Amino acid sequence: MNLNSIPDVARLVEQYLVPNLVPLLIALLALLATTLLALLASRRTTPPPPKKREKPAFCAYTRAEVAKHNTPEDCWLIIKLRQYEDHRVFDITEFIDEHPGGDVIFRNAGGDATGGFYGPHHPPRAHDMIEEFMIGTLAGDE
Repeated sequence: MNLNSIPDVARLVEQYLVPNLVPLLIALLALLATTLLALLASRRTTPPPPKKREKPAFCAYTRAEVAKHNTPEDCWLIIKLRQYEDHRVFDITEFIDEHPGGDVIFRNAGGDATGGFYGPHHPPRAHDMIEEFMIGTLAGDE
């Protein structure tokens, strides 16, 4: 390397690099900020895991009380199971996403779903599974 070229290099750095250093640093900071914001935004759009709902106490519910629970976030059904003499109330909210029939489960949300439950589309295991969601009886049911 020629020692005479060192002043030339220093002059080139001073002439081109130093004046362009500030815009270069600003561009790098903007790129870093954009990347960080995109990462944070992607983390915010991921919904938190659903909170486990507390199972209501087993007791007698009126038809009016059951009727209030008719949304995907809070879905109760009344079903007259053959093994019991009275109608039973079921909180099926946790089962909605797993229901093979999809949204058809909402046809009787908050009401009597006995007819739909005993339709030909339910396999025998559905009759076993439903008891897991039983939360009470229907008040005034004879």
